Amino acid sequence: MQSFLPAAAIILAFATLANGASSSNTEVSFARLPTTYYLQFILANSLEMGETCSWSDESVRQSGLRQMRKFPRKSMPYWQAFDALVSSTVQKGRTYCNATEMLVCDKEMEKCVCGEHASQTGSKVCRWSRGAACIDREASTDGSFVPKCAQGLGCTYTKDGTPCTSTSPYQYLLESLQNNATYAEYNEGALTGKMCQCTKDDNAKADDTSNNWNRRFKRSLNGDVYAQAEAALLSGGMELH
Repeated sequence: MQSFLPAAAIILAFATLANGASSSNTEVSFARLPTTYYLQFILANSLEMGETCSWSDESVRQSGLRQMRKFPRKSMPYWQAFDALVSSTVQKGRTYCNATEMLVCDKEMEKCVCGEHASQTGSKVCRWSRGAACIDREASTDGSFVPKCAQGLGCTYTKDGTPCTSTSPYQYLLESLQNNATYAEYNEGALTGKMCQCTKDDNAKADDTSNNWNRRFKRSLNGDVYAQAEAALLSGGMELH
């Protein structure tokens, strides 16, 4: 499997383009693609863990990223390279594994797999993605690692779905003792999401009654950006295939 490519460049470009923003120092003076292209591009990057992916499509995405990295961020050539990738994706109907959840297309299996080498032990999810183990505390100033949830996900107590707090480990320990669990079982549960795990935020509950395309947009966007994308997609009557 090829090494995982950081998603920061893609995510940054998504946020900038979806908001119609440009650098305060660099005005984008060339013609851009229709807004719907960028929305479809966001949607194209939403394949989940275990879903079938195309290595051919993944190669195109990686090639596009390498081309973008040749130029200063937010420069005209940078955006032109990005637009070329967006255009190719939309016109060719390409789809990609969800990079924001640390997923990458495995070349041999052509399935979306965890691209984060330090993924949690014993669970078929990536750190920070839905179902990943998490804790409530903020990252410390000494740089030690703190598991956190991806954008649009919240850390919840697995048993009842309430927010995971600093008291959750004590609550989980008490429940483990009541169930005659060993310390090893308690520790394994905490590390694999049986205590607290990343789940959809409360504002995504409406997804249950939405169509599949809308649910995938909801996972990719939030807040005002999501509202803009939803309005541009649904009120415009555009059909996605």
